[in-house]
Amino acid sequence: MKSNIKYCNKLFIFSIIFLLSTFSSASIANIKHNIKNNNQDNDLVWIEQGPIQKSTLYSDGSTVDLQTMIISQFISGSETKDVTIDDLQMIVQSRRDSFLNSENIVIVNNNNPINSFNIVYNTDGSVPSGAIIALGDCEAYLENLFGDSITVSINVAFANLGSGILGQTSVYTAGSVGWSTSRDSLQNDMDSDDVIQSWLPSGSTIPIRYDDDSSTVTDEGRVFWSKGNYKAVIGSISGVIGEVTLNTDYTWDYDPSNGVNGYSFNDVMLHETGHAMGFISYAEEWLQGDNDIYGLDIFRFKRDDGGNDYNPDSYAEFQTTPRLVDYNKDSVSDIIDGEYRMSDGNPYQASHFYYTSNALMAPAIGSGQTNYPDYMTTADLNMFDAIGWDYSLTPNDPPVTPEQPSGPTPVPSDYARDYITVSSDPDNDQIFYQWNWGDQVSGWLGPYLSGSPVIESYTWNNPGIYSVQVKAKDINDAESDWSEPLIVQVVMPGDLDLDGDIDLSDLAQLLSNYGITSGADYQDGDINGDGDVDLSDLAILLGNYGASS
Repeated sequence: MKSNIKYCNKLFIFSIIFLLSTFSSASIANIKHNIKNNNQDNDLVWIEQGPIQKSTLYSDGSTVDLQTMIISQFISGSETKDVTIDDLQMIVQSRRDSFLNSENIVIVNNNNPINSFNIVYNTDGSVPSGAIIALGDCEAYLENLFGDSITVSINVAFANLGSGILGQTSVYTAGSVGWSTSRDSLQNDMDSDDVIQSWLPSGSTIPIRYDDDSSTVTDEGRVFWSKGNYKAVIGSISGVIGEVTLNTDYTWDYDPSNGVNGYSFNDVMLHETGHAMGFISYAEEWLQGDNDIYGLDIFRFKRDDGGNDYNPDSYAEFQTTPRLVDYNKDSVSDIIDGEYRMSDGNPYQASHFYYTSNALMAPAIGSGQTNYPDYMTTADLNMFDAIGWDYSLTPNDPPVTPEQPSGPTPVPSDYARDYITVSSDPDNDQIFYQWNWGDQVSGWLGPYLSGSPVIESYTWNNPGIYSVQVKAKDINDAESDWSEPLIVQVVMPGDLDLDGDIDLSDLAQLLSNYGITSGADYQDGDINGDGDVDLSDLAILLGNYGASS
């Protein structure tokens, strides 16, 4: 077994080239043959034509037909010398069959109330309970980052795939989109802090150099998209965006928070999901001669200027400089405000950052390694943001410290009382509140709208002096300080004069206020907190008569 995992990026890299409906079964077979013989280290790949799906474009509401494809492959780094294309097909079909039995399906969809993005992991009953929990962590991590108002689904399974096979992945692809539509869609999808999309090349084509040894520039008229990226930016499309089967023969660690024994399940799943979300490039050896680009390649340039100023230094140059999409050539992803060196295809595939980067979308991770808890680095986030995933790069400010809680004191033990506070968020984010009641700290409650007062009820079980504080956090987990405390005195029910005894003086105090029907407080004799001093309060006092603290 190799010590490093080379992720199954090749799956994603093959995907969109095969979307054209003009491909026959024979031509697909030839492509498989050429891929295998162009790079003897490549894993086997099975290319299937998917269904033609209708899509409604977000930009103008028009309907188009998409020729989808499914690309299946063993995860890179797997030892495939003893397996065949028939073995790969059998694994893929077995997994699909397992998802036909709806009784076994477990759906990981926790609906985290942070952003509108929803990622769903479907499992077929083979997935261990630890992996189910870890998929929920992966789901929450991605949903907390991105705000796209879409739902995407990935099928996940486990199986005994034999020695040396780390796993197998299939990626679903959507098709090609004209450059004008691709550009307009990226610009229409911009959020408040996006800049680079405004400087995409105008007109109906984008300038591309497919051969770094030549000055020839191709006016490319289309862009290919992964199904996940298409749905985030271009238009609607149904169905899963990917499938993953992991080998039970490997040691998987489902909780990287305390170190990793074996391979980090979370890192691998997030990396694979990232490819399905569109982190793919056409600058691969086995794609040379098939001149096209993926969405990520819109931002791919030569690493240095060379003799022709091929690396843009300004937004104006970004708009006109030809991109470089060529195998084994030193390249960067460039958004002017940031530049990130990319793998060149040799030895690590081009759909990654350079191997020395400490990013989620770097090409390899070793046993015992993890990027937890911030799996995605600035480089990852900037590039996913550039290709249309709604990630806010604006610094997030925490909510203001909540107001000192207000509410009754003294109060009787064993009877609930309401307390109120309010905070606001500078970014107008929704807010969660956490209450420290002096004898117990709540979980995070909410979310609530910024600036809206919140009321929480609490019951103390024992007399004493309690300090009540509250703090706030926004939906991006930025926390405020604790509020100023409210000191609450909790007494025995009926001890109206607060002397520690329930005696004749308390009874006299209640009787003197007997009949108040609105607005009474505890020391008036309203022991149960209903606003009235009546027979029910008298019964409580008499029931405790004679008690001393």
